[in-house]
Amino acid sequence: MRYIRKLLLHPIIAATTLGMFATSSMGGELMVIDAWSPQAPPAASTHAAYISLHNMGETPRVLVAVSSTHYAMAHIHQSKETDGVSSMMMIDRIKIPVGAVLSMKPGGFHVMLMRPKSAMNIGDKLPLSLTFENGEILNIDVIVKDHNAAS
Repeated sequence: MRYIRKLLLHPIIAATTLGMFATSSMGGELMVIDAWSPQAPPAASTHAAYISLHNMGETPRVLVAVSSTHYAMAHIHQSKETDGVSSMMMIDRIKIPVGAVLSMKPGGFHVMLMRPKSAMNIGDKLPLSLTFENGEILNIDVIVKDHNAAS
């Protein structure tokens, strides 16, 4: 039990230990630290997914697109608050420097999912494809969680 607690305190070690490491076919390495989506209400036509990626490669990576076979559209978005006014905008690229972690989270960067083909239940795996500027595609599974749960 003590070992598991230590892993939970160190998500990068835990992700590696639990097999969440992804190696691209184009020579770079990315580690998926976390990938989750809150369960959407039944009638929702849009909701979000959150991903954390660690660039363990030797070159910067630039995320330029996302897609999912479960949704009609998926985009990279960023939420911001300026002078007390919240806004959200589509982002065409996110650079992940060497050694850096991209942490998508509520109130910041996220994957905006639009027009689901069917409802997703807690525990379901949502397939996402992440496309990078160099042409590589990283396929991941995003876990659907209770909308009140933390990542």
